[in-house]
Amino acid sequence: MSYADEIESGNSGSRSRRKTIVAIAVMVWVAIAVGLVFFAKTSVEGTRLVYQIEPSDVRADQIVSAVERRLDGFFDGAKVIRVVDDGTRLQIDLETTQSMQVDAIATMLHHEGHLRFLALAQPGRHNAVIDAARDQVDSGNLAREVRDESDASVGRWGLIDQTVDRATGWPKLKIEPKGLILRNSKTGALVDLASSLQTSQGQVEVGQWMFDNNVPGLDALVIVEPDLQLDGDSLSFAAMTEDANGQLAVSLEFTQQGSTALETLTKRYLPVGQRQTRLGIVFDDLLITAPNILQPIRKQAVITGDFEKAEIQAIIAVLKAGRLPIELPERPLKREPVRLTKPMLKWPL
Repeated sequence: MSYADEIESGNSGSRSRRKTIVAIAVMVWVAIAVGLVFFAKTSVEGTRLVYQIEPSDVRADQIVSAVERRLDGFFDGAKVIRVVDDGTRLQIDLETTQSMQVDAIATMLHHEGHLRFLALAQPGRHNAVIDAARDQVDSGNLAREVRDESDASVGRWGLIDQTVDRATGWPKLKIEPKGLILRNSKTGALVDLASSLQTSQGQVEVGQWMFDNNVPGLDALVIVEPDLQLDGDSLSFAAMTEDANGQLAVSLEFTQQGSTALETLTKRYLPVGQRQTRLGIVFDDLLITAPNILQPIRKQAVITGDFEKAEIQAIIAVLKAGRLPIELPERPLKREPVRLTKPMLKWPL
């Protein structure tokens, strides 16, 4: 190789090394820039919910994890959850200032998360339980649980879900109350709806009667089956779906044990002649729907009713996350503005 060739070869190697160094430098600067972007934080407006909680054996990290799991299925904004003041307060910071969204979150956190499938009481079929409920009411006991003479739990009062009729301002029950054993949810007094709706001006609607008589709600009596435990723990899957009419509904799939219990329960209450039994679906003592049992139900079921999307999202979030290790009141102790810091970007791109 000539001297000139050696010089040219050396120059080519130098240029190649310079290109490599420049490329590495560019990559380093890009990595630094990307890192700065991803690790940079921004401040956002939000809402702080503060709950008073009772000191217990439950660790703070267990409380925080349980609340996080429940919120993850319902709220995708930034959130910071802490147990403060020596374990006496739960502080939840949320990246939202929308009042309706905060209300929905507070309601969802209040839910115990107890879903039950119980037959609604029928005269002629459940007379012993109905008599026990009447005796309990007559004694002034307003408890939701109904016990018989042996102190066994045989029934329960579930509050019928309701909304407000926008046109009249009257309460509007989401479940047809005809044929149910009912009581005034405030006073505990038994309600004979058929006679109550008959007035000197003729028959009135249920909502009007409730409004005129200051009845805030109606409880319906459901039957506790001692040999059947069918609740949220019996579920393996829950999701939002639509029914045959295009209305929002909840799709449920049961575990093997849950499927067996559900089939046993629904077979027990198949129609006899013209008599049909309704299956009450009770979520935290709120009777959310009560379809007639027409045939055995096994592994899958669809809960239909007059549901809003937020209601279904809350039910599903609670069922998926499970019960909280502590009980939170319906309304927080404090609700105030707060600023949260959050990453400007999240992985992955």
